[in-house]
Amino acid sequence: MRVIKTLMLPLLALPVLAHAQSGDCKAPTISDKRIIEIVQEARKERADLFQPYEKQRVVVNFNQQSCRYAYIEWREPPTPGWNHIIHLDALGRVINAMAGH
Repeated sequence: MRVIKTLMLPLLALPVLAHAQSGDCKAPTISDKRIIEIVQEARKERADLFQPYEKQRVVVNFNQQSCRYAYIEWREPPTPGWNHIIHLDALGRVINAMAGH
């Protein structure tokens, strides 16, 4: 049993290690305005993306460590838990979406 555990730990760590990046993002920077446009375009093509709130506030963040953008929209007036987060890779491709309500 000890041998199996010893062999399994490195195998379990492989996806995490493969996904981690050095923080040295080489992709060109995409403007906040362009990220918003990309999300709007993606919503027209993909039924799985949440529709925007009627009134909302939008923020775009870039994470240098993961080389990813986070498009975040909050419902207005502010309501706890009512938000959408759409992650994009360094090239501006939508990779996932989450709802906070």
